[in-house]
Amino acid sequence: NHTSDATIKNKCSELLAFIHDLMQTTPEELLNRVSSDKMLQAEWIPVLWHLAVTHQINVNLSIPLSMKSKIWSK
Repeated sequence: NHTSDATIKNKCSELLAFIHDLMQTTPEELLNRVSSDKMLQAEWIPVLWHLAVTHQINVNLSIPLSMKSKIWSK
């Protein structure tokens, strides 16, 4: 399954907008906002963690990450 760079950028932008609106949230809450479909949510997890490791969102990386970890906008 090949995802285009444009699609990835669009997904990143969409998640960043949600996180900005919420100010602080968790991956679980954020993905529930994207969709109630668990399979669709699973497609967004790599996008979310991409935002975290590229420092586009804030997350406390000194503690184990989970779906309940606090994430917040920069």
